[in-house]
Amino acid sequence: MTVLPSIEVYKLIQSKDLLIDPFEVREERTPPASVDLRLSGKKLIYNIEEYTLGEEISEDLKEYEEIKDGVYNLKPGAGAVFQLYEKIALPSFLIGIIFPRSSLTRLGVTLSATYLNPGYQGYCPVLLVNHSSFEVKIPFKDGKSPRVAQVVFIPLKESPHRIYGEGIDEKYQNDMGYHSRFDLDIDVYEILRPLADIVKKHGF
Repeated sequence: MTVLPSIEVYKLIQSKDLLIDPFEVREERTPPASVDLRLSGKKLIYNIEEYTLGEEISEDLKEYEEIKDGVYNLKPGAGAVFQLYEKIALPSFLIGIIFPRSSLTRLGVTLSATYLNPGYQGYCPVLLVNHSSFEVKIPFKDGKSPRVAQVVFIPLKESPHRIYGEGIDEKYQNDMGYHSRFDLDIDVYEILRPLADIVKKHGF
């Protein structure tokens, strides 16, 4: 596996083959082989008590919390899903993987690694979970947090048969930090429809 060094990432951004917006050429934001990312103040909220994979969640049970200037308190054992502040658009010859910054991990807070397919475009949501015994406060100013994540880019050995967004089951293209759309997965119907028929027939 080959990871692009930051100097090559700069070149791709300058040639407009890769988009990270906003992007600032600042030493602290660009380690040797990654680009640091921030959270927007857009947090995903689900007003549900339980969920079966593939079940449709009605719009009235989904909402966003907007934090422009303020602090979000991530309590011990709690998790939160935030949209990234930077928009990322990948060319056909790169994948991206989002990781937590080491400084976040050393506090006992994890940020789940997120995979971005070639051709992906959008403001990817990421999950933070506080595994420490103390509350971690995340400050926001003008709708952005400090740097908490980093993205690395890996070139493909050859061109893929298609890029993300050209398939029939790719519902997060032009991502705005959407809630889960598991119910739009094609294979879900193969499982849930027969179950629904059984429930309807027997009244479970």
